[in-house]
Amino acid sequence: NTKAPMAKATCTDGGTTPANWQNVRNLGTVGVGTPFTTEVTGLQPWTTYYYRVRVTNSLGSAWAATSIDFSTAGNLPSGWNTAFIGYEQRSGGGAKEEAGTLTVRGSGRDIGEGGQGIDNFQYAFRSLSGDGEVRARVATMPVVSRNPKVGVMLRETLDPGSRQSSVLLTSADGVRFMNRTATGGSTAASATNTIRTAPYWVKLTRSGNTFTGYMSPDGITWTQVGNPTTIAMPATIYAGIPVTAGNRDGSLHHTSTFDNVLITGEGLPMPPTISNVPDQTVDVNGSTGPLAVTVSDLETPPGELDLTASSSNPTLVPNANIVIGGSGSARTVTVTPVAGLTGTATITLTVDDGALTASDTFLLTVVPAQLHVTQWQSVSDHNATPQGLAMPESPLVESRQAGIRRIEVTFSAPVSISNASTAFSISGVNSAGSINLGSQGITASASAAGNVLSLTFASGANPMSLPDAAKWRFTLNPAVISGSGGLVLTPSATTTRLLTGLVGDVDGNGRVTGIDLNRIASAGAYSAGVAASLKADVNGDGVINQTDRETAWNNRAKRTDLLATP
Repeated sequence: NTKAPMAKATCTDGGTTPANWQNVRNLGTVGVGTPFTTEVTGLQPWTTYYYRVRVTNSLGSAWAATSIDFSTAGNLPSGWNTAFIGYEQRSGGGAKEEAGTLTVRGSGRDIGEGGQGIDNFQYAFRSLSGDGEVRARVATMPVVSRNPKVGVMLRETLDPGSRQSSVLLTSADGVRFMNRTATGGSTAASATNTIRTAPYWVKLTRSGNTFTGYMSPDGITWTQVGNPTTIAMPATIYAGIPVTAGNRDGSLHHTSTFDNVLITGEGLPMPPTISNVPDQTVDVNGSTGPLAVTVSDLETPPGELDLTASSSNPTLVPNANIVIGGSGSARTVTVTPVAGLTGTATITLTVDDGALTASDTFLLTVVPAQLHVTQWQSVSDHNATPQGLAMPESPLVESRQAGIRRIEVTFSAPVSISNASTAFSISGVNSAGSINLGSQGITASASAAGNVLSLTFASGANPMSLPDAAKWRFTLNPAVISGSGGLVLTPSATTTRLLTGLVGDVDGNGRVTGIDLNRIASAGAYSAGVAASLKADVNGDGVINQTDRETAWNNRAKRTDLLATP
């Protein structure tokens, strides 16, 4: 008989259900009793895989009794290795380094088990020659009842009974200084303390044959643990990070993470850091100005860090328009978009320490800037000098400033008009209701010169004043009014101005005179349908009397239509 083996591999055990296996490889026809092999590629580091074999022939199929699991190694820096020391090793243990963080996962009962001459743990290590130190910050260590031990170690060999010195953070006994001075001999430990949880720093130094342990909450202020111990070791030993699960049956893993790992001046490659720059919004033709950026690195002086920048939209922001400034850790970035363009660009800042990089991105949005209305003025037939227009809060007010022929609107930047006939809209109301310019035989046109937009009123080709008895409202149309450099008028309350006149100026000539006072005195009863009566009620109390005359005279030199800048 012949059988066709089927090798299947996946990250989870698929059992004997073919659909549960992610990958299938047909190994072809193999004679009974003939060994066969296959190479599996494309596996990920630090991953546990399962495989199981199924054979088939003309009579049916059969699965192997069990699935087999194996774990791939993690990525470690050059010169580093990992190994399980001792017995009761569980599949899946190992170590990996990512962005300066070392993760060690291991099973094992203990280090210096019960004071005996046997160690049982996962070890991430590299060689160390001569005097030096190993230090690390235990970043995470889950607290469990089985008392795992993690920390730093200097070790003569990779045998379970090797002479060794270590500083270990434990979940039951605190930080302890542990030493085995003779191969296969007992392991001595310092007294217990209250340090039970990560993060916490540990350090171990060697000077000749003298080994000294330290602990620290911050990596700056160090406290000696126990007493220095003399251990005869060769010049070259193994320095590294041990992790033991502490469980008696060896059935569980313990995983801890470490950063700031340093062995005699050569640490794990730590990436630099860069501060976050918030998203920015600037007006067209503008610039972000210098934005603060902080860079740092545990191993590299800040002045030696290289900061660069790039743009996702070189049309809007060429890379040359991104300027890096500052020095040391205090840097700046200034972004200047191309003049006249709007849009968005993602700006990427990258800091490089020569080995690793770190990046930060922020979104730059370039928007059309607002054209701010800075002044509204009127030019009337009785006075060629422009007079400021008031900005009352009511939606429509009486146009007491008679004889208006032109309104001039001054902006914060030069303006242009793409459609003069729709540059503005005018609405009005009088005692009879709403009115429009056409009903009054008046036309209006718009023109722009520099920063000034002019609205001119005429009857045919001749200038014409606005009707004196109406209330008028003028609203600019941002769709057809634009400014230099892509500026546009943003619709807002500031684009609408309402017209009012001089208190007591009944005849609308821009002055309060005796004629106005006589008209007020002879106005008679208040009537909302008579323009003169409306103007005669100077104080607005609904009654026309001597008080109105006095109010008008007292305000003869005071205008109520002075402009307020938006």
